[in-house]
Amino acid sequence: MLCAGLGQARGAVLLSTSRQGTCFLPIVYPMALLWGAVGVAAVQAVADILSMALAVPIIRKVKRQILAAQRSAP
Repeated sequence: MLCAGLGQARGAVLLSTSRQGTCFLPIVYPMALLWGAVGVAAVQAVADILSMALAVPIIRKVKRQILAAQRSAP
């Protein structure tokens, strides 16, 4: 929501689709094969962690942009 609110469409789309699309779908089948039902249950947690790993650099970049805009404002 931070990226969307600031008009950064690329970051907003990437982060909004990352959990279910980018992170969840590619790992659900391998984890189910490796660990069965426990793997399927753990996919949500793993997808959350991967999404957070993706979000941290994006949010740091946005934070730097906000601070730079504050410094240049009168």
